[in-house]
Amino acid sequence: MRVKKILCAVIFILAFEIPALALKNGVISKLNMTPEDFSSIKESIIKKDFSVISEKHSDDDEFIFFENLNGILMALDSGYIDEAELPEVVSDYILNTAPNFKAVCIEKTSPMFLSMGFKRSDRYLCDRINDVLKSMKADGSLNALFTVYIKNAGTNAPEIARFNKFDDAEEIKIAVTGDFPPLDYITPDDLPAGFNTAILAEIGRRLKKNITLVNIEAGSRTAALVSGRVDAVFWYMVSNEVESDHSDAPKDIILSIPYYEWDEFTHIGLK
Repeated sequence: MRVKKILCAVIFILAFEIPALALKNGVISKLNMTPEDFSSIKESIIKKDFSVISEKHSDDDEFIFFENLNGILMALDSGYIDEAELPEVVSDYILNTAPNFKAVCIEKTSPMFLSMGFKRSDRYLCDRINDVLKSMKADGSLNALFTVYIKNAGTNAPEIARFNKFDDAEEIKIAVTGDFPPLDYITPDDLPAGFNTAILAEIGRRLKKNITLVNIEAGSRTAALVSGRVDAVFWYMVSNEVESDHSDAPKDIILSIPYYEWDEFTHIGLK
């Protein structure tokens, strides 16, 4: 009996002394940043600003970049990574539609913002889209799109966004990843759907311009924009100040005003 008590005490002590094993976390590729850079930034942020809600995570966690969401989910399903770190709106949608995944933990962060990125030389286009976004906020249409495409998304596939076509109008080419539901989604029939595309459709109507979507992977945004393949891309901001420094944004890119924000990232894993 005494030996049994000693063994139990040793096991109890070891349970608290053995450090958490490093986890492999899948994230969407960050521009101008290596996975090692991202791990270092995450470590410093977690210690200062993040509320880490899982004791499994450690400073040695590895972050693996993926060019698209499908790649992350396939890696998670195969066991190549342990968790996928996603904005709460995206993870909520996946958890509602994919029964083999579960929420593992939630990171409470400083506010993150979604905006659009432009070449600095396209300041005029950025300003015009800013005017539209401001008017959409003022008249309630932005909130209405949020209700339809995000708040009420549930288990339904993202709704199709309907784009007007104007004769002899200027074309504005926008990069979309097509696999970040319910924000950004391309259906199997190549139809644009989701919150971002609904906003683009409304921008096109108000500017009376033809919006053309160009499907690219997340890590190719800068190249597509700088080369002129597209006129604008979607961008995450770490500050709501348009002219502030953004670690993920090259110096020759300007950002629109933000039109959506969140303050949580959900880590999902296999059930």
